[in-house]
Amino acid sequence: MDWKRNKQVCVVIPIYKSRLNKYERLSIDLVKEKLSCCDIFFMAHKELDMEEYRQDKEIKAVYFPKRYFNNSMAYSRLLLKEEFYKRFSDYKYMLIVQTDALVLGNAQQLDMFFRQGYDYWGARWRRPVKIHSVEVRRDLWIFSAFPDIFWKYICRHPRYCFVGNGGLSLRNIKKTIALLREKKIYAAVWFDNEDKFFAYHGLKNHVNFRVAPEDMADSFSLEDFIKQRLNEAQPFGVHAWRRWAELQTIRYLKEHGYLSR
Repeated sequence: MDWKRNKQVCVVIPIYKSRLNKYERLSIDLVKEKLSCCDIFFMAHKELDMEEYRQDKEIKAVYFPKRYFNNSMAYSRLLLKEEFYKRFSDYKYMLIVQTDALVLGNAQQLDMFFRQGYDYWGARWRRPVKIHSVEVRRDLWIFSAFPDIFWKYICRHPRYCFVGNGGLSLRNIKKTIALLREKKIYAAVWFDNEDKFFAYHGLKNHVNFRVAPEDMADSFSLEDFIKQRLNEAQPFGVHAWRRWAELQTIRYLKEHGYLSR
C-alpha cells in the first residue's frame, strides 16, 4: 500500500516547549523511524521557539492560536473543535502522538486497526471513568465528570467508559467531524478532557461513531496496564509510560532494540 499517495493517515505531534528531554526526543525519533512513509506534523503555536525541531526536516509544522497551548484544558478545547480536524481533511485518519508516548509499531500495522471499523482508539483506563449528565433545562443536557458525591443527587444517565486516553490515539477524521457536528452543544460546554468526550459520546450517537472496545484496546496502546500487559500484548505503542512503568518499559525498549543496552 502506498500510504503517502493514498493520504490514509497523518501523524500529529503536539508540542508545547522549546527544549525536549531525552525521552521526548526518543518519542519523536521513533515516530520518524516507524512512520516515515506517513505525513508527520508538529502541532504548535507561532510564538514557540522551534530551533530544536529544525533537525526534524521531514516533519512539517501546523500552527494554531497560542491560547490552546496554555494548559491541558485549553488543548482539549482545540480538539473539540470541528475546525481542528478540517485542517487535516486530506487524510482519513489522524494518529495523535504526544511526546510522552512511544510508537513501537509501524505504518503497515495501522492497517489492522483501520480494518476493524472503529473510529477512535486509545489506551483503556485502569478503572472505568464514570461520566454523568446534568439536566439544566428540559431540552439541554450538559456532560462532564465530577465526584460521585456531587452526582448522586442531581445527575442522570451515568455511563462507564473504558477507552480511552487521547495521548496516543487514532481517530477517523470524517467521523470525528460528524460527531462534533451532532454534539455541537455538548462540545461547546464540555469542561473536562477531550478524550472523555469521545469516550462518552462514542457510546451513543446517530453518526455511527464507534469507540474501540475494551478487549481490543490493549493491542493498540497501553498506559495504566503497561506492567501487566506489555510483553503479552506487544502494543502498537505506549503512553505515559514513565508514570506507570518506567523501568519495565526501558527494559522492553532495550530488549527489542529501541534503545542501546
